[in-house]
Amino acid sequence: MKGAIQMAGPRKCDVTGCEQPPVRSLSGSRVAPYLEIGIEGGKGHSRKSRAHLCQEHYREYKKKARKDREVERAYWH
Repeated sequence: MKGAIQMAGPRKCDVTGCEQPPVRSLSGSRVAPYLEIGIEGGKGHSRKSRAHLCQEHYREYKKKARKDREVERAYWH
């Protein structure tokens, strides 16, 4: 798959129930409020980690987090 993350061994999207290959890796603490991720650092976990997302879930994350990102950018201007 073009643009897929190169990792040792087979890997899948960290969203609960998804079996697709990941294309993006983001901070688990940033993704957890928007998607149900099955990694340590997700909802109900204390340790932070990276969240590997497939194309579909990366788009879903971007749409859900858009408003918060706009507010964050407003502080920089």
